[in-house]
Amino acid sequence: MNQRLALALRPTLYGPEEILAFAKLTDESDHVSTIFFPDIWASLDSIELSAAVLTVTKRVKAGSGVLRPLEHDLNTLARRLGTVQYLSNNRFVLGVGTGKPVTNPSETITRMLKMIDEIRNAIPTEFKGRTVSPPEVFVAALRLGIAKRAIHNANGLILNFCSPEYASNLVKNLRLAIGSGV
Repeated sequence: MNQRLALALRPTLYGPEEILAFAKLTDESDHVSTIFFPDIWASLDSIELSAAVLTVTKRVKAGSGVLRPLEHDLNTLARRLGTVQYLSNNRFVLGVGTGKPVTNPSETITRMLKMIDEIRNAIPTEFKGRTVSPPEVFVAALRLGIAKRAIHNANGLILNFCSPEYASNLVKNLRLAIGSGV
């Protein structure tokens, strides 16, 4: 079985030089598809780290894991993502989440998914004769309800901060829900 892995590198644990050296090694491996960088306020920016990785690699994808889009200006974020997509030949992956628990999680998820659609629409489809695609979007979803809502608006899910057993059970229940028409 040919499994491909995604890795998360915390910029609070690794310096930029280490991250770039690791990315180059990862690019040579067929087993790793994506490197994610948590978007931590007290650390380096996940989009800029991803852009740096994407300039020193040819195959591997890189992205935020996870960025809270509701904390960013829509137009500025779309412009930044469009630039990284253009420079990387569409290899950036946008990992998103809602952040800390809120009083009305359903409303927050709805707002986040709406903003993801707005970001996709705000990124130009062509620049200087080259096609620019909106990034793949992966949503951090640790609860089945969030996963059911997000899966229709995303390319995949990020199941971080949970055990393999929990992740496996969530995926199994999500498949059952999708099979029943959710």
